[in-house]
Order: sequence, then C-alpha cells, then structure tokens
Amino acid sequence: MKILNLRHLLLVLVLTVVSVAHAEDKTVVWNNPTSASQDGLSVTRVEFTNAETVLNIHYNGYSDKILFVPETYLYADGKRYAIRKVDGQELNVWWDINGEEKDYVFRFDPLPLDTRLFELHEGDYDRAFCIKGISTPEWMDKRINGSLYPSAWRNEETGDFELAMLDDQVVYGCQFWQYKSKDDKKGRYVVTNGREDMTITLGKEKKGVCKISFNGAAPRTYSRITTKHLPDYPTKDDNDRFNYNDFRADSAIVIGCYTGLSDADRKNLANGKTFSAFTNFRWMRDGKELYDNYKIKVDSLGHFRQAFSLPEGCNDMYIDGAEYLLEPGETYFLYKNLETGQTILMGKNARFQNEFLSYGRRVNGDFHFLYERNDSTYEQMVERTRLANEVIKKKYKECDSLFAAHPTLSARYRKYAKKHIDAMCLENIKSHRYLNQAEEGEKYIAQFIIDNLWSKRADDMYSIDNFAFPLCRFMYDYRQNFSPKEFSIEATNEEEAQRLFHKKTEIEPTKAVIDSLETDPVIRSLFVMRNLASGIESNITPMTPDDEQLLNDYVTIPALKEYVLKLNEKAKNVKFGEVNFSKKYVKEEGLKDITDGKALIDKIVEPFKGQYVLIDIWGTWCSPCKQAIKNSHKDKEELKDYDIVYIYLANNSPKRQWQTFINGCNAVGENCVHYNLPPEQQEAIERYFNVTAFPTYKLYGKDGNLVNEHIDARDTDVLKAVLDKHK
Repeated sequence: MKILNLRHLLLVLVLTVVSVAHAEDKTVVWNNPTSASQDGLSVTRVEFTNAETVLNIHYNGYSDKILFVPETYLYADGKRYAIRKVDGQELNVWWDINGEEKDYVFRFDPLPLDTRLFELHEGDYDRAFCIKGISTPEWMDKRINGSLYPSAWRNEETGDFELAMLDDQVVYGCQFWQYKSKDDKKGRYVVTNGREDMTITLGKEKKGVCKISFNGAAPRTYSRITTKHLPDYPTKDDNDRFNYNDFRADSAIVIGCYTGLSDADRKNLANGKTFSAFTNFRWMRDGKELYDNYKIKVDSLGHFRQAFSLPEGCNDMYIDGAEYLLEPGETYFLYKNLETGQTILMGKNARFQNEFLSYGRRVNGDFHFLYERNDSTYEQMVERTRLANEVIKKKYKECDSLFAAHPTLSARYRKYAKKHIDAMCLENIKSHRYLNQAEEGEKYIAQFIIDNLWSKRADDMYSIDNFAFPLCRFMYDYRQNFSPKEFSIEATNEEEAQRLFHKKTEIEPTKAVIDSLETDPVIRSLFVMRNLASGIESNITPMTPDDEQLLNDYVTIPALKEYVLKLNEKAKNVKFGEVNFSKKYVKEEGLKDITDGKALIDKIVEPFKGQYVLIDIWGTWCSPCKQAIKNSHKDKEELKDYDIVYIYLANNSPKRQWQTFINGCNAVGENCVHYNLPPEQQEAIERYFNVTAFPTYKLYGKDGNLVNEHIDARDTDVLKAVLDKHK
C-alpha cells in the first residue's frame, strides 16, 4: 500500500514538472497581425513566450539608412517592455538599406502571453515613430464593431466618411457637435455646434449598415467603417486636377480627433504633451523665412485644430509621424483611433487623400541601385540607366494591375502614383550622373532624361517640388554646359547653337536657356525665383542688375517676386565680422597640430568642464541646420537654467557665408563657440562621432564625458529629460 502511494506521488511530481515545462515553453504566435504601418515599417509576425517577445518587422526600403535607438520599447496595458536586441544589427547605429526591402527580428522583454493589443515606440523623443494597434485581425474586428462609441460611418452612395459618433461629441461636416440629448434605445440624438442644433436619427443596424437621417430629412444609407482606411469609393472620379493657389499664403485646416486613448495618452495630454507636424518646403512670411514646423497642442479629449501653410499647392505634411497629402483651401477632419490604428479623413475634397492613405506610394527604394559607387564606368552607367527604364515599366505595370483591381480609384490618384515613379527615377538618376564625370556620361544621362522623362513635365501643382522643378533644374544646368546641338528637341544646327549660346552679353545665354525649357509659365516663374533665391542665400549677397532683369522678365507671380525681393533686402543688411565672444574657448591656432578626432574634440570641450556642452555639427549649405540655429534663441532661453555651452562645428562652409550667417541670425554670445576647422580636422571629428546626417548633436556632461544617448537639440522636452538624467 505504501509502495502504491509512493508511486502515485512520483507520478504526480512528474506530471507537475512536465506541466511547468510546458507552461514555460508555451508559445503564442500572431501571423500577419493588424498594425498601423509607419515610416515604411510594418509588423509581419509576433511571437510571445515566457522568455521574450519577438517581432518580425518588414522595411520597404524607402530610405538609404535607418536607425533604432536603445530606448525603443513595447507598450501594453500601461507597462513598458524594453528592447533587448535586433538580430544581426546594432542599436543606435545607422543600418545601410541601399533602397532594398529588408526583414528584421526584434527581441523585447516578454509581454504577457494573453496580451491582445500593444504598441511599438521608438523612444519618447520628438518625431519618434510609433506603430499602434498591433493585434490580431479577429480581436481588432470585435473592437471596431463592438460599440456605437466610437464609430465612423460612410455614405454608401458617395463613399465619403461623413459621421463619427464619439462618447462626448459627434463629428459631422468637419465640425464637433456637443450632445444636448442622447437616446440610444430610439437612436435619436440632439446635438449643437454652438450656432445651431441638429437632430440625428439612426435606424437599426444590420450587418454594419443602417439608415441615418439629419434634421428629419430623408434617411440615407450608411455603413460602419471597419477597415483601417476608407474602402474604395463606389463610383469613378475623372477630375485629375489638384488645387492651386497662385502661391498665395494659403492654408489647409486639419481638425483632429484622437480616439482610443490609453491612460498614458491621457496623462501626457493632461501634462501639456504636444506632437509635431512638419513639411519640407519653406516660405517667406512678413519678411521672415518659415520652415513650416508645428508643435500641435491636443486637448485632454484628443482634439486639435491646426492651419497648415501650403503656399506651393498640394504638399506632403507629416502629422504625428504619418504622411498626408493636403491641398490649400481645404478643411479636413482627421479621425484616428490610437488603439486600432484606424485613420480616415472627412472633407468635401478628401477622396484623393483617403486613397493615398489606403494605397500610398507605388515605389519605394526601387531606384536606389543608381547610387552604387563602385567603379562606376560609362558602361555601368549605361547598364544602370537601362535597368532604370525597366523599373519604370515594371512599376507602371504594377500600377495598372492595382488600377484594374480597384477600378474606381480617382484620376488624381492614378496620375499621382505614376508621376511619383517618374520623380523617384529622376531623383536617383540625377545623382547617378555625378558618378561619371566624363562628358560622354553626362550626355548619356541627359539623353536618357529627354527620352524617358522630359516629355512628362506638366503643370501638376502637387508634383512641382519632386518632379517638374528638379527636371528643369537638371536641363538648365546641362544646357549651360553643353551645346544644344547635342539635343534632339532644340537647336538642330550649329547656327542655332551659336545664336543661343554666343550672345554678346552674359545674361542673354541664360535667358536663352530658360526660354528653351518650354515649361509652363508657373513652373518657369518658380524655377527662376528659386535660382535667384538660392544665389542670394548661398552667397549672402544681393542680386546683380542681371538678376533683377531675370526677376522682372520671368517671375510673373506676385508672391514669388515678393519672396525674392524680401530675401534681397535681407542680404543687403547682413553683417560680416567676429563670431566668438567667449573668453574660455580654444582658438584654432591651439588646435593646428592635432589630427585625431577624439583628441580634437576633447581639447575643444576641456575649458568648459563643469558645464554641459552641446555640440552642433552643421553647415551653411544645410537648410535644416540653419533653420535650427535661427530658431535656437527660444530654446536657449528655455534651457538657460542648465548652464549649457553651445559649440558649433561647421562642415564645408566658406568663411564669408559662415560669418555672415552666424551674425545675421545673432547666434553669438558668451555661451556660443563657433569653429570652422580645416577640412581634415572637421572630417576627423565627424569620423569620431560617426556623423551620417546633418545636423548632428552630441552632449557632454558636466564631468566632461560624452553622454551616450540619442540627442536632437530641436526637441527641448527630450533634451531636458537627458540633462536631468545626467545632473
């Protein structure tokens, strides 16, 4: 009897050990999870174990390089789970992508096995990306369909997103409406926008479809939007024109509503957390340069309203890390569920924008092979341009397949998709031409552009920046350097070539080349304006009489002419002189015998031990660098209690431009030190810091040691956090 009991006990122990082992080995896998893809990154697989959580992430190859910081983490149910490593890659170091699609394996501290929803954050600094709504399609479908609040509804006849029902408000006509009364049983809601009342009546929902009436009007059929983005529109739209505003200081208004806020989101908003929005174009307003960079304040309910300046027509706008294409004069309502990742736009003219959210760009890094620099011979150049033409045909074919599968896609989206392919080819082929400096290589690239791209130039205002303007820029440069008799489209004989290029005065050949471009007057105005503006800014000198003649002859749009004149007036008043006023800084003579990058920077930083030192590696040729310095006065005021010395190291910057820029934006003072070192010394420092982008920022603590953290001085909130951490 005792033996049997002992055997029974041993059996129980064995089963217990096996159960524990199985519990420890349990694996939960999500294949093809839902997620809000961002910056070309998408989660393709998630594996949960008790030891770790593994994410398979696909990158679409849009950029040459990407970087992940050690502060990357997963977020679920109010807790953070730190990154451990990325297989085969080092954190906080740029990864070479070379335009290829890549798959990576990320390993994190283990999430609970019963996790249903989580997020991926690239740290907490400004512009850090975040992939939200990572879950299973089944669970996400239940979340979206599970309740009236929140829910988004589309008009079945037009396909437009027209109504959002929220806990606290209704959205209709791109406006917030407050509830005056709610009757969920009868489906009757009385709302007000402060000026008028409206009654909304919802019929019984059947399979996601119901009849909705506004103010007693005949009910229309609406369907609940359950997809990440708006489904295809039911009818075709043949309008292929984008809004254009003569380059006036016009704006697009975006009214936003973030739903699905987590406790952490609500806490951040209550503490005044903002998010960034920015675009890459610049403008002049009231005589001041403006790079449209916005800090958008979101209220505790997740609502915001922002006007975005769009002086050049339809343009990219990055709002909270996601890309949108906005048009001037329009008002959009951005509905974004942070829990599910659902993102849709409401507006009278939001169709193209919703299609862009759904289908995006049709080309990413497909042309990056043109950047290859290994022994770029003429023969290799010929082969790569042949391949580039094959890529254009392939991507066009892919577009045609997409259009066949989705026959109601608008004419604007169809035009955009193919024009962007041309633009990406042009961007890369222009760079490729510099790899072969021989005249025959230059001519071959030019002929390729003529044969494959030149005829596609058009007055599509959305494509000026990334296609029409750079195309004209290339042709202008080429025709100034080579006789047009080499071309098949202009100057068919030597006599014509002589007439165009051998005028007695210097300005006539320039005008002849501009005339030969045969572009739309709008594009020509913009082209000449930018050339003149670039000359004023680069040389920091006013226009010559010839420049003024070009301005008057070609820049026919008042807003563009005004921009150049204001720049010119500013250049007339620029100072030229001393830039260093600190009594402690090491003069360049004291550095002349040092060649090692670390030794150089240590010598430069040494006098300021006991203070924080912020290194800014920039250049007068770098627009974002210069804009950051111009905007730094308010940041320095905000950081004045931290006792920071700002050391600026200029890359490849002519002395006159360097001095006049620094004085022009008053970036001087006892706590500002400027160096314009010899190229070999600057390069040594940049190698030591592994500089791959401009501007680059590095921080030294009060102990004189380099702080090993990702720093972007343009984000003062994150910079403060790092400074506080290293007190």
